[in-house]
Amino acid sequence: MNLTENDLSVLYCRTMNESIKTLEAEQSRIRRYVSLLLDTVERKTGAAIPDNLREDILFASGIHDIGKLLIPVTILNKPDKLTKEEYEVVKQHTTRGSALVAELPDLRSSEAFPYAFDICLHHHERWNGTGYPDGARGCAISFWSQLVALADVYDALVTARPYKPAYSHESAIRMIQNGECGTFSPLMLECLRETADGMKALGKTI
Repeated sequence: MNLTENDLSVLYCRTMNESIKTLEAEQSRIRRYVSLLLDTVERKTGAAIPDNLREDILFASGIHDIGKLLIPVTILNKPDKLTKEEYEVVKQHTTRGSALVAELPDLRSSEAFPYAFDICLHHHERWNGTGYPDGARGCAISFWSQLVALADVYDALVTARPYKPAYSHESAIRMIQNGECGTFSPLMLECLRETADGMKALGKTI
């Protein structure tokens, strides 16, 4: 997917808009949640994650929703339930986000590029194949995209949005464990259980 001239015009205008501050705050929270989850993965699996890989994953997690800069603000901030057509537009932030990072020369030539591209594209995939945009399932979803997906869902639940109030930490953990936000791998759910207290404490500081 290539970005159009109109896409680039919209992107420029959005970066001048107050809404980008909301996106930046979200991205910062996601990076910190993913960092906690990475620590837990290391403890549970006994596998040391190289520092350069950790840095690339954390950087990529911080721009996972960059494609939302190309989605109309009226849809993103709609206080009511989205129509089917509006939801399809929102889902495009995955493909548009990956296209955007592919068109940034400095990022494309960096070691973080494959992680950023993959995470932007696949952070809404789910373990049982019910996610989007590709309907990938199981281990076809990269480890790093699974981590960001989990952190993203948790953050979406505990943060107030135009269309919903914030859920409590306890409710968010229960909803994720019960599969109410799509399915995650057994390893991701185990890591969530072990990281839950740390995520709750972190949430009080940001």
